[in-house]
Amino acid sequence: MAKRTIPKEVKLGGLKHDVIIISSDNDNSNDLGSYSYSQCQIYIKDSQCEQQKRATFIHELLEGINIIYSIGLKHIQIEQLETALTALDVTFYFDKKN
Repeated sequence: MAKRTIPKEVKLGGLKHDVIIISSDNDNSNDLGSYSYSQCQIYIKDSQCEQQKRATFIHELLEGINIIYSIGLKHIQIEQLETALTALDVTFYFDKKN
C-alpha cells in the first residue's frame, strides 16, 4: 500500500484551499488544527503522527464544509463525523498524488 499523505490543497465550495502543516513550536494553542474561511487555508500541527494528521485534516474539512454551506452542525457533530470518516479509512483521498 502506498504511503498516505495529506494533500497540499483541496477544493471546498469551488475555492482552492491550501493545506499548511505548521510547527507546534510557533503555536501555543491546544488545537491540533484550524480552518480559515477568509484565508482559504487549513492548518494542521506537525507534532501529530500521520494517523492523527489525517483525522485532523478530515475534521478541518468538515469545519469548512459546515461554514461554506451554512449547515449548522454543532462541534460535537463534526467530531462524530470525523470519527466515522476516519474509521472508514478514506484511502481514496490520501493515496492521491499531490
